[in-house]
Amino acid sequence: MVKLHIGCGERRLPGWINIDTNGQADLKIDVRDGLPFPSDSVDFIFHEHFIEHLSRDEGIAFIREVHRVLKPGGVLRTAAPDLEEIVGQYRTGAWRDAEWITRFGYAWIPNGCVMLNVALREWGHKHVYDLEDLTAVLNLGGFRVTRKKTIGVSDYPELSNLEHRQDSLVVEAVKD
Repeated sequence: MVKLHIGCGERRLPGWINIDTNGQADLKIDVRDGLPFPSDSVDFIFHEHFIEHLSRDEGIAFIREVHRVLKPGGVLRTAAPDLEEIVGQYRTGAWRDAEWITRFGYAWIPNGCVMLNVALREWGHKHVYDLEDLTAVLNLGGFRVTRKKTIGVSDYPELSNLEHRQDSLVVEAVKD
């Protein structure tokens, strides 16, 4: 069984091929240049807080490449910042209690405007998704079956309990 963990950074998943441009990756590549796997050869792909570092066009190209390498019936699990949640926190002021504020040392943020700009632009973010747009990008990449999932919950044991970020939009897409 072939399982790819893309954008792993320093967080390696045992039993997975951990891919990133640096850090503790098993395979150090820029996935914008493609995935060095044959078509229809991979069972599962997981990435967490990665796709938002690509432009929307790069994201579509990346999803097309993911679709190419997945076997029929293979599954992509995507976890990303949730634009709808971020905007909701901005509107209600709930951003002050967001997990990432304390986790990453952003308690200094003085107001919602600064928080919104940080959430959308910090860490090299290029395009932050809501469910509608992420589903559209997955569809443009070749996936027809997509499902919003709860953090840590999957119909596939291999894809359960993978996320370490609790503030994520999680979607699974199955290759026809």
